[in-house]
Amino acid sequence: MHKQKFLLLLLFFSFLYAQPLEKVSIQLHWKYQFEFAGFIAAIEKGYYKDVNLDVSLKEFQFGQNIIEDVLNNKTTYGIYNSNILLEYLNKKPLKLLASFYKKSALVLITKPDIKYINDLIGKKIMAAGYTDFKLNFEHIFQSYNIDINTLTLLPHTFNIEAFKNEKVDAMTAFITDQPFKLDQSNTPYNIIDPSSFGIFNLQLELFT
Repeated sequence: MHKQKFLLLLLFFSFLYAQPLEKVSIQLHWKYQFEFAGFIAAIEKGYYKDVNLDVSLKEFQFGQNIIEDVLNNKTTYGIYNSNILLEYLNKKPLKLLASFYKKSALVLITKPDIKYINDLIGKKIMAAGYTDFKLNFEHIFQSYNIDINTLTLLPHTFNIEAFKNEKVDAMTAFITDQPFKLDQSNTPYNIIDPSSFGIFNLQLELFT
């Protein structure tokens, strides 16, 4: 009897692992970096395969609309920020699955002589997109009576070269890695962090 049960269990698990892996994709809202270490490690360690999933991570491209990509089935899941709540309130059929960070790592890196928000008036700012920039920094500019629509925003190159070569005066950056790269290249800079102004935005929201 015990032998029969063992054989049945063996057949069950053999059938389970014989099934083809389900392919799913996760659209990131930035380039590969430490922020996504959990997802990357899970792939490397085979944790997704253990539950029959073949997971691929997709890097963000400038101008990409992650919400629409998920809704139009261009990707299975998306990673976004607090804007996901606004999209939901606007009747988008979205479901929030997990919230990983309670404080955004996004900051403004500026030239050393730019120490205050009003120093950015008339300066070139490299940003990943208007919506994200507005979410993270609009309240700061409003406190200085500055309309962010009057700022000069340029497409992000997702590296430090434009800033290092003084083609831009400031850039949005994740504090987890880009200050380190600037330090390595001996490039001086200043950091304007929204949390210093009492502004905390959710970051790394997994949704579908």
